[in-house]
Amino acid sequence: MRVLWLLPFQLHLKQRAFQMLEDDDLVLLIEDDAFYRMHPFHKKRIAALMSALRHHAETLKALGFNVTFKRGDTTDILAPYSHDEILLIKATDTDVVTWQKNLIKSFSSVTWFDDAQFILSENSVKARLPKRPYKMDPFYRQMRKDFNLLMDGDKPLHGAFSFDKENRKKLPKDITIDPPLDIEPDAMTKDVLAYVDQAFSDHPGETTGFKLPVTHADAKALADHFFTNRLDTFGPYQDALTTRMKDVSHSMISQALNTGLLDPLEIVRDAEKALDDGAPINSVEGFIRQIIGWREYIRGVYLLEMPGYHSVNHYEHTTNLPHYYWDGKTDMRCMAESTTHVIDDGYAHHIQRLMVLGNFANLAGVDPKQVNDWFLEMFVDSHDWVTTPNVMGMALHADGGVMATKPYISSGSYIHKMGDYCDQCSYDVKEKTGPKACPFNALYWNFIERHLETLEKNPRMGIPLSMYKKMDPNKVIALRKQAEWIIENIETL
Repeated sequence: MRVLWLLPFQLHLKQRAFQMLEDDDLVLLIEDDAFYRMHPFHKKRIAALMSALRHHAETLKALGFNVTFKRGDTTDILAPYSHDEILLIKATDTDVVTWQKNLIKSFSSVTWFDDAQFILSENSVKARLPKRPYKMDPFYRQMRKDFNLLMDGDKPLHGAFSFDKENRKKLPKDITIDPPLDIEPDAMTKDVLAYVDQAFSDHPGETTGFKLPVTHADAKALADHFFTNRLDTFGPYQDALTTRMKDVSHSMISQALNTGLLDPLEIVRDAEKALDDGAPINSVEGFIRQIIGWREYIRGVYLLEMPGYHSVNHYEHTTNLPHYYWDGKTDMRCMAESTTHVIDDGYAHHIQRLMVLGNFANLAGVDPKQVNDWFLEMFVDSHDWVTTPNVMGMALHADGGVMATKPYISSGSYIHKMGDYCDQCSYDVKEKTGPKACPFNALYWNFIERHLETLEKNPRMGIPLSMYKKMDPNKVIALRKQAEWIIENIETL
């Protein structure tokens, strides 16, 4: 007998392993609390995976598969199948792969398959990133050509591969954006939520307000709602920061994609079709780039850089992660808004992640591993393969430039430019020193001063370095003292 053992994020309905199964073969789904305790994950993340797995069992039964769903210790549940042929979908996360291999190391027959939730196989994605530093743009262009997405023959549709420069607008005050589709938990999900509250009471976050998709149908409905009602405004305002709405125009499908509830290639082809309905090219291209470009690229970087990516610390930062990442209690409005969104919902959009949460941690010299662990544990769409490159490589530049050509740092001026957080903040974004000065300002210039020798080797840092070198020495001293005070008192900001 063949036994296909699926993990809670391997729920794609087109897994190649299904083709190996015959009538008497088994699909095995295990709900083991220990799996969800590998890290102190957000309650909503645990609930989403648990509920999705339970729903997947019912879906597979309805499709005619011989399904066994069991709760309990994974070792004990697997033991009776040790002499059968075990089929496994290879996880990308190295700790999960190690865990699986240890569990089945004495089994007589094991066959591994690539995960269908990715467009490219492991070997293919690694082959497309031949050497360091890895470059996303040529990777993305080749993906567009290979899968004939937004192409006019051998040329990009509308004459460009990227319209990113059109996608950096502040949200106008008079614009109205439809909210994401509101998905109500069904009875099975409500049972899961109650169980998570009881069994994982020591984990961060709350289950209240749970609205994540846990079935393929709900995930597809969420994506379709985005294409119909929110895609038009996604492009220009995807970087916007605002207190008026948490999610702006983002699709909110990352958790579903990373669970296997959506097919990435089908989703981008649906986005491409939206052009026929009048969706703007900058919105469609920006959405497609995130999936066939960034998502696949990030996985490739992870596969090539692990093991070892968890421990990179290019700038030798050692500050502890401050309490407001966990409780949201800070007078910095941008940090309060972003951290509270994560605490409540297990989510924040990419500019909140990169230019607020990551930027502040980097400027303040926070230990990269602590930052990475927080992102992994607190986000509903987190997995090590997507979190670690995005945090260590993109947000913190802790890898020294393996995948990002410069550190993504900014003073408070960028945050002010992109939204309204500063309008309602206790600190003054225009002030660089003094008790009411925006902490991002002094920290930014102090970061440049502390790492000047390293940054001088980076051609993309020329403008801020030139500005720093022209500063009045007394101003540099004042900024240094301000930054030192901020870091010493980081818990009180």
